[in-house]
Amino acid sequence: MTIKVLFTVKAHEGHAKKIRDALRAQEEVLEAHTVRDGKFDVIAWIRVSSLDKYRAFIEHIAEMPDIDDFESFITVDE
Repeated sequence: MTIKVLFTVKAHEGHAKKIRDALRAQEEVLEAHTVRDGKFDVIAWIRVSSLDKYRAFIEHIAEMPDIDDFESFITVDE
């Protein structure tokens, strides 16, 4: 089973590009982009093989400095 997730991040002021680059370095991240205007500063598409692997990914990302908040949108259509 493949799980694809839209992952959004609210970054500390001035740190969006740093977080985007850190996300791009993760093997689970298909793509990551900074956002010009909106509620979030970075959006990324994540692909994992299980919810357990996604939880491990989230635990790792939650430890990153300069992240104020994040939200996940797990897709259900394949």
